[in-house]
Parts: sequence; structure tokens; C-alpha cells
Amino acid sequence: MLPSCVEKAPVDELYARPAHPYTIGLLNSLPRLDAPTKTKLQAIGCLPPNLLGVLTGCPFAPRCSFVTEICRKQDPPVAEIVPAHTVAC
Repeated sequence: MLPSCVEKAPVDELYARPAHPYTIGLLNSLPRLDAPTKTKLQAIGCLPPNLLGVLTGCPFAPRCSFVTEICRKQDPPVAEIVPAHTVAC
């Protein structure tokens, strides 16, 4: 099962270099003051997984644009990509 925290970093690092596809999707869905007016927000496609069922692999896999076959079969490992910035992907 996916860890409860898919990405952890100091706020400046997280906003500057998001690494997990879900974090990227969340940040892309936020309105921006520097965007042209009437800019459409990006949505994360599909529905979240059913948490009542048995989850195999990464629960974000059906909604991930970077998904591979291994993502559907195994939990993603948590790795430190730079000091104090960890990501499960």
C-alpha cells in the first residue's frame, strides 16, 4: 500500500521541484495569480482508488501519466532524491 505521505520536502523545495506525479497534479490544479485571466485549471483525471478494496501496486497508477507496468504490481519505494526531499515513486 502506498505510504500516507507520497512526497515530503521543505516547502520551497517542494514548490520548486515537485517529484511525485500526484504532487505535480495538485500544484497544477491551483489557481495562479501570475496566470492570464480565464486560464483553465488542470484536473487530475479519473477517480481515486476504492480504499475499501485490496490495493495492489500504486493507488495513483490509474491516474498517472508516468505509469509503467511495475507501478500496477508493486508499491513504489520511498527514496530521498536530495537531502530532506523524499518521494514514493
